Amino acid sequence: MVASLDISELSVQELSDLARECVERLHSMLDTVIYKPSGTGYITWAKIVTGVDPRKLNGFCALGTPIPVFKASLVPKDAVILECDYMKELAIFRAVGDEKKEPLGTAKGWLKAQKILRAALYGNYVYNEPEVEDPQTQEAHQRAAFAKLAALDYGALFMRMGSGKTKVALDLCAHKLENCGADLVLYICPCAILDDFERERKRWRPDMEVAAYGVESLTQSDRVYLKILRLLEGKRAVCVVDESLTIKNWNKKRTPRVQEIGRQSTFRYILNGTPISRGARDLYNQILFLSPQILDMEWREFSHNYIIWDGEEGRRYIKGYKNLEHLTGLIAPYSYECDLVLDVRKSYEILRYDNDFDSEYRKIKEEILARMEYSDIDFWELCTRLQVCYTKSAGRPEAVNAALESRPGKALVFVKYLDGIPEGAARITGSETRKQRDETLADFRENDEKALWLTYGTGAKGLNLQFCSHVIFADQTFDYAQKIHAEHRIFRTGQAADELHFTDILCKCGMEEIFVRNIEKKGGLLAEINRNLRGKEASIKWVKSL
Repeated sequence: MVASLDISELSVQELSDLARECVERLHSMLDTVIYKPSGTGYITWAKIVTGVDPRKLNGFCALGTPIPVFKASLVPKDAVILECDYMKELAIFRAVGDEKKEPLGTAKGWLKAQKILRAALYGNYVYNEPEVEDPQTQEAHQRAAFAKLAALDYGALFMRMGSGKTKVALDLCAHKLENCGADLVLYICPCAILDDFERERKRWRPDMEVAAYGVESLTQSDRVYLKILRLLEGKRAVCVVDESLTIKNWNKKRTPRVQEIGRQSTFRYILNGTPISRGARDLYNQILFLSPQILDMEWREFSHNYIIWDGEEGRRYIKGYKNLEHLTGLIAPYSYECDLVLDVRKSYEILRYDNDFDSEYRKIKEEILARMEYSDIDFWELCTRLQVCYTKSAGRPEAVNAALESRPGKALVFVKYLDGIPEGAARITGSETRKQRDETLADFRENDEKALWLTYGTGAKGLNLQFCSHVIFADQTFDYAQKIHAEHRIFRTGQAADELHFTDILCKCGMEEIFVRNIEKKGGLLAEINRNLRGKEASIKWVKSL
């Protein structure tokens, strides 16, 4: 029989002693300890943490049970406690005894707090680099990239085109699957390189299942977007965005969709061949995809801190960048950057041809100048009309043929307009199916055909064509970055030639002189327009110079 006690007859002191004895008895039976907050009045909330949700970057990432902050509480012995004060500074402790806490770390942001919590709850991860049977299959820069990003839940590979960043991404995905509890790999890239990615996957990770989607599909198909979101439900996914410049603009439908996919993924990586210093403006949305806590600023603040603007309101353009060392410092802990260094010589030449349509060319200029007297004009339309005019000259195909005959080996010929491709020539223009494109590439590799003709939009990215040693730019592109991408179709890891050749085919006219200047300055037509079209008089002077 359990004895009963009438507590109404006890004094205040006796009740206090009885309560303390009951608490001590209870927590000795339950293996609990007394926890007292660090500074009553300063701590706004506290929680016993039992797990971490890395998809969240606020207090909800710490899974567990809230506890009072104005009085002592019973907590399990060795429990991990998270405290947040009124300054939003975070402190993590382990409850080791009655009113005894072992400090585990402090943080001002949730990224660092998550790392401390994971280490306290699960112990430090052991990152084992995948074994490589043949040391020649993984270059030193690939090993360095893997070693740095394997320890992170998100990161950027700013590795030059041709340096093998796809293999590093596959190794990172395999590592997360094997060691970090990931159970899904999602790969997003331009549709044009889906087949090339699949070949790389079969080469390096044939047993790894990957859900690969073209980034253009996220713009064109609500069904594909919703399918991906359903696929992510309840998963610890690794999401890789290849050619992450495709998500640089918020006004593109795909950008907010990829951002949401990133928020639903546990691990996130981006692949980009453009160095940090060459595309500072384009970095914002890419880094935001990885984590908003890396930069911890809105676009307006980012623009003010790192971009030098010029021009009038409504017609501003980027004059340059500033504070890049600071920006690089913010991103560097979460990124790996390297250039492509190959023991290969590169030679450049220019071949010119006469403008057979000089009268038509001048007529277009006069028409535009007349319109400028009373209205604004579309300079892109002007430049396109002029270029279409003179590229019909008979000297252009002759110059291309001369370039082809001047060098041994196979060549790639890049064009802007389909009319510039000879009848019956091997071509990749974007109108082919994947099967047709693969067959074209296979035939070109094996047969005696000298040249493969490609459009910039389709052929400048993603294709591995190291068996060629000559690139001819039959038409000039307004976007200098496209030329760099085109060069890297042959200047990449695996190139066996001792010397690579690059030939620009230019017409003898004012328009092409702009391209010559920008080739020397390594800039595009957009930069040329921004420099010169300031006011009506300057614009007229520029058009007359074409």
